[in-house]
Amino acid sequence: MKKIIVISIITLCMLMAGLRGSMIPVNSLTSTAEAASVNTKDSLAKEAYFLIEGNVFNSRKIRQALSKIEEAEKRNPKDPWVYMSSSLAYLVRGFMSKDWYELKNFDETHVEKSLELARMAVKLDNKESQTHAHLGRLYILTKDFPRALESLDHALRLDKESFYPWYFKGILFEKQRKWREAKDLFDEAEKRAQFKYHHMILNSHRGRVAVHEGDMVKKERLLKINIKNNPGNIWMYDNYADFLVSQERYDEAIAMWKKAVSIQPYNRGFRKIKETEKRKQRGNR
Repeated sequence: MKKIIVISIITLCMLMAGLRGSMIPVNSLTSTAEAASVNTKDSLAKEAYFLIEGNVFNSRKIRQALSKIEEAEKRNPKDPWVYMSSSLAYLVRGFMSKDWYELKNFDETHVEKSLELARMAVKLDNKESQTHAHLGRLYILTKDFPRALESLDHALRLDKESFYPWYFKGILFEKQRKWREAKDLFDEAEKRAQFKYHHMILNSHRGRVAVHEGDMVKKERLLKINIKNNPGNIWMYDNYADFLVSQERYDEAIAMWKKAVSIQPYNRGFRKIKETEKRKQRGNR
């Protein structure tokens, strides 16, 4: 067991160092620290998992989670949540941009490590719903849809009241362009949402389904709801601005990016303001 243990002190330090340079500044995202209050049954690693899940762009929270994983490993090297939270940490570390469920947006070596750790978590506790749900999420990312469905159905058999199997299964059907099924699954997930960020990520995926169905009114409504519920999150303004550009509503888009950079300066925001101003000028010629 020790030779395949997930996160040694050296690995943790390397991950932390990498996160300092790659993550968005701490206050760029509305705090979702309530995730840490989930019932952890004395597992620091379980607490770390939900801390990461709810704060993927918050470098300070990620480092806190990594420290919890290190301590949890010392307490119980066979804790499946040590492997699962480590898997999630690698996934977040490997993320580059855009869609979280497209492999091209990740460093593939991090995805491979994440998969290895997720499979170990299932082996250590085959009766924990979240181990199967988390593995299913990774199979969606790697486009292994049959295994994803198998894992998520297994997770649902173990715990039908968990948010994540319904949510990930909705994404699985979204990726297969089965829009009606995806909508129904997202509705089931919402009934089981525990945290503020659950509603935020659901609305993001519902918005994608709405676009494919040609319902731009619904897409815009969902974007506005996310801004209203997460007023300190720059990415909610950024997402809405992207939508406004697609509708050639350039002045409104620029206003959204200006609002975002006033909350937290970030390079993409400044770049998009300049790009959109140029597009507006070309359109006025």
